[in-house]
Amino acid sequence: MLEIIFLGLACMSAPLFAKYAGFEHKKLAFDMVGLSGMFFLLGSAFMLVSSKLEMFSGLGHYGMLFSYFVGLLGMVIGALLAGLDLLMEFFMHPEKLFQHG
Repeated sequence: MLEIIFLGLACMSAPLFAKYAGFEHKKLAFDMVGLSGMFFLLGSAFMLVSSKLEMFSGLGHYGMLFSYFVGLLGMVIGALLAGLDLLMEFFMHPEKLFQHG
């Protein structure tokens, strides 16, 4: 469970690192990754609740699975959007990527 919490925190910090790196012109991809981090943390919360309270074990299990799958889907979509954005930037303006300074 600790790995999922760290993954959620890393995903939530991706928009901040993207802003510092200068990838701010199209933020949708990084926002998707950040949102998926919130779903990973939600899945960890469902796991914690289902392990502590027997009454909510079924709801916690299904909530955890749903949160993980939505988080993974958001992370994959965000990564694909970021990759496509980088490729489109490369093919539209190749001289801009190889400038120094």
